Amino acid sequence: MSAPANRRHALSGPSRAALSRLGADLAFARIRRGFSLREAAGRLYVSVNTLRKLEAGNPGVSLGALVNALQLYGLLDQLPALADPATDRIGLALERRTLRRGAKGAADFDV
Repeated sequence: MSAPANRRHALSGPSRAALSRLGADLAFARIRRGFSLREAAGRLYVSVNTLRKLEAGNPGVSLGALVNALQLYGLLDQLPALADPATDRIGLALERRTLRRGAKGAADFDV
């Protein structure tokens, strides 16, 4: 059973704003490189409508289309930094906290 259309792509305000910004940045990159919508869509193997949705920040566009656009525009090298564990401030803080708790627990069992 599929989710109702209004809930299928339910996003928080900040998430929606981030996608909108990403889409606008992709449109800017396309225009900067001198690609028309039709030309870029052809190179990405998507329809012009799909590219328009990507550039509008539509959350229903596939991740594959996004990655292909990043590659076409020479921006794919920036993708690995997106969720890099080395720069995950929250994850690192939680990991440190867990390690500190583990060290305290281990000390309780030292003989």
